[in-house]
Amino acid sequence: MRKKAYYIQQIMISSISTILLFNIIIKSENLLMKIILIPFAMNVVIILLKNILLINHKQKWADLCSKSYKMIYYIYFFIIIVYWNYLSIRNSNLFNLIITIPFWIMIIYQVYRKFFKRKDEVRSSNFDPRLLIGGLLVGLCFVIGIFMFFFGIKDVYEQSIITRTYVPIEGTFYDYEIYDSDEDGTTYSLIYRYEVEGVTYQVQTNYGTGSIPSYNSKREVRYNPENPQEAVLSGTSGNSALVFIGAFFTLVSLVFVFAFLSGMGYLDHLKFDFMGTYVGAVFLIIGIGVFVMQIGTAGSLVEMFHTMGLWIFIPVLFVIVGGLLLVKSLFINRKQ
Repeated sequence: MRKKAYYIQQIMISSISTILLFNIIIKSENLLMKIILIPFAMNVVIILLKNILLINHKQKWADLCSKSYKMIYYIYFFIIIVYWNYLSIRNSNLFNLIITIPFWIMIIYQVYRKFFKRKDEVRSSNFDPRLLIGGLLVGLCFVIGIFMFFFGIKDVYEQSIITRTYVPIEGTFYDYEIYDSDEDGTTYSLIYRYEVEGVTYQVQTNYGTGSIPSYNSKREVRYNPENPQEAVLSGTSGNSALVFIGAFFTLVSLVFVFAFLSGMGYLDHLKFDFMGTYVGAVFLIIGIGVFVMQIGTAGSLVEMFHTMGLWIFIPVLFVIVGGLLLVKSLFINRKQ
């Protein structure tokens, strides 16, 4: 009876997730976002089918659904690398092309291991190239994240020093310019007007955003009282975006480091589920970070809901999942 209730619960959750994800994929004009969401949507459909099969006692077919997980991610990973190479060659970006080399080595090794390596072949050593390649990639992500975070904080601090004597005033959104546009989508630089002593000035964001606020929506502007034409927008900026992305790279790369340490048994002495706690904290931080960035761009909580639309469910899910993982790891799954 409990199993049946669990299956029904999973069917309801996966059904709602399927509708939500496919709705976003169909309505989104951003190709990159579609590519990112497609494997998640496919796996949600598999979870839905698996639980429907389990509730009807079709265990063999349910097992087949479970095995299809790996196949989907292998195919998805291969397509992403091919597409990454295509963009790098098209844009003559040698650095991005070089970065894909470790991923190709990993793909070739997996193909060799699955299809060409003899089952009775005995390894002459315990060396596993996947660990080396994975370690290098995680290390690269960590270093990039630290650099982005450091320079983002540095620029935010320097800007705060420069603008500390600036006067706050209410700005009004009235126009936008294309910040960047390619086959992955279009981002916009938002333009705001503000008035000082009867003279109207304008200031625009120094970063691109995919969402456009309502016309005449408000956002705080800070201007130089000695030269009112010099102004900055309060809230999200290119520098704070750099801080957020740097923190994201750093926190996510540490997930793999802690997973390795956990697998080696170095975290077994802790009286709580460290991995669950850390992953929950990362989910929570990312979810809250997205909210903070979006509110900073939109200017208010109400305007954030308007500009994000259905996308609002993604950071909400991050916060919910992160909070549940934290509670479960810290209190429910505590070791005696």
